[in-house]
Amino acid sequence: MSESTSLYRSLLSAIRVSVLARYSTYLVNLILLMVYARLFTPEEFGVVAIINVFVMFFMVFGEAGLSAGIVNRAEITAEERDGIFSFSALLGLAIAVLFVGFLFLLNWLYERSDYQILGLFAAAGIFFNVLSAVPLAAYLREKRFDWVALHTIAGELVALVAVLTIWYQGERLLAIAARPFFLAAVMFSLHWWRSARLPLGRPAFGDQLGAIRAISQFSGFLLAFNLVNYFSRNADNILVGKVLGAGALGVYEKSYALMKYPLVLLSFAINPAIQPTINRYQDQPEKVCEVHLMLIRKLGFLASMIAFVIYTQAELIVSLMLGGQWHEVVPLLQILAFSIPVQTITACNGGFWQGMGDTKNMFYNGMVGAALILLTVVSCLLLWPSLQGLCMALVVVFHGIFAYAVSRLFRILYGSGFLPVLRQMVGSMVPFALALLLFESFPQLGLVWPPLLLMLLAMLVFLPFVRPQLLRSA
Repeated sequence: MSESTSLYRSLLSAIRVSVLARYSTYLVNLILLMVYARLFTPEEFGVVAIINVFVMFFMVFGEAGLSAGIVNRAEITAEERDGIFSFSALLGLAIAVLFVGFLFLLNWLYERSDYQILGLFAAAGIFFNVLSAVPLAAYLREKRFDWVALHTIAGELVALVAVLTIWYQGERLLAIAARPFFLAAVMFSLHWWRSARLPLGRPAFGDQLGAIRAISQFSGFLLAFNLVNYFSRNADNILVGKVLGAGALGVYEKSYALMKYPLVLLSFAINPAIQPTINRYQDQPEKVCEVHLMLIRKLGFLASMIAFVIYTQAELIVSLMLGGQWHEVVPLLQILAFSIPVQTITACNGGFWQGMGDTKNMFYNGMVGAALILLTVVSCLLLWPSLQGLCMALVVVFHGIFAYAVSRLFRILYGSGFLPVLRQMVGSMVPFALALLLFESFPQLGLVWPPLLLMLLAMLVFLPFVRPQLLRSA
């Protein structure tokens, strides 16, 4: 067995555990989304979505790349672990207090008077999220994604009970705003309690706060990347809420959320397995390159199939997932579906950058992507202030970011060009293009075929071409 094959199989094994764990979590999230979408209106979702946009910023800043930094470090003593845990507690408390003060500015920005109340639960949730960084790293180091999933599901169920209890008291906005706190508190409690069974051990408060220096360089660039990524992924929400209003933000946020589920099910479920698996192959970039190309082809193929289903079945998906009051989501979801294949591949870049220990260039890649997205969002909302126009512009820029980010990663990490990546992507997306062509052309010819049958036909036509490639890369 070749070393690249061994690495690929090792990665697949870790991916299977991560994917099964994440899929169970996402299944619960989908069911809860269906419940919440029927309890709350788009306007109510929009009001709370504005808080959540900024909650994510404070959480990213608070987590500070600590979990990934601990995973990247080969050895860490109990004293260092406890020192970093104490540092995270102080950092979490400071950031939660800053967020409470920020809520008054949020009232002024969006001309409301209730954010300082609605956001108190979120402030407490930020503290527990930051405090979870060290115990969470214990699970990621050992690839115990199944335990993380169980803790997340438990947190979601407790949060659902809390939301329903507050909702029945008539406090609708407070009900949905309270969810992040209950989720974060339960997840931290379970992460901390069960971490005693893992090699890293259960963290306690210690006095070696200087231990943070051991992971500061790796975590520092990762923090910078996460902050840049936050702004690139949330600038649209911030500006849509300000320019088009809370109702439009509610519609846009749900459109984007439905589009993101395939990303979550594919790349985001795989990413946690990449870094700890390829860490020990940092001195063998050619092997990692082979594995990366295998992953690109298969992920691109799956993402293309999913994109086609979402495009053709958007109305059914929205009706099933959100209900009749969300019909405005349908055309936006159809537009965003075209970005799923390239976003899926781009989203996996982080795992390879971290696994190869190069968070510095990962940060530089993120800076370029963030600048492109921010420029696109601002220009579009100023020149063409509509949700459909914004979605079309974002699809175009996501393709540009994919070409830049992936080509730069392959050049820096592997010394390879973009052509091998392009071959993999073109091959994996042919069925999607063929099925889409058939779907759009047949009605013009007076023929009506079920979309899934068209996709099956496209896959059968292309199978002789794609199968040998998949066999060679297995």
